[in-house]
Amino acid sequence: MLYDNRELLKLVGFSVFELWMQTLAVIIFTIFLTLKVEEAIDWSWWSIFIPLFTADGCSLYFSTIVFIRAIAAGDKTNAYRRALWVASCLALLFLFKMLLCQGLERNPSSAQASLILAPVFTIWALVLIRACRKT
Repeated sequence: MLYDNRELLKLVGFSVFELWMQTLAVIIFTIFLTLKVEEAIDWSWWSIFIPLFTADGCSLYFSTIVFIRAIAAGDKTNAYRRALWVASCLALLFLFKMLLCQGLERNPSSAQASLILAPVFTIWALVLIRACRKT
């Protein structure tokens, strides 16, 4: 069974605008990553990841605005639920990106994949739990 767009947006808990921001950041990050790997630019890994960190910050800002508006509209239960979900997902994604940058800066061959990917596995588990609860 495949999800349609409405169900998918409910499942991930982000708005279309936030998903487009993240997609645009991944596209820019991919361009920077390609230039770094091909040695066309000599930037640090932290500079390469700036679009992803910026998208996280913008998503957090947008979610804060949505939270405040939902509270003002009187929908406190859904506002707190969405804020908790988005904040935890963004925090775990930020942790993953930070651990990946640290691992790449030190020595890419000695980076422990299990430690770096632990936040991603946690997000997957949370999404699976959310998918079971939503159906």
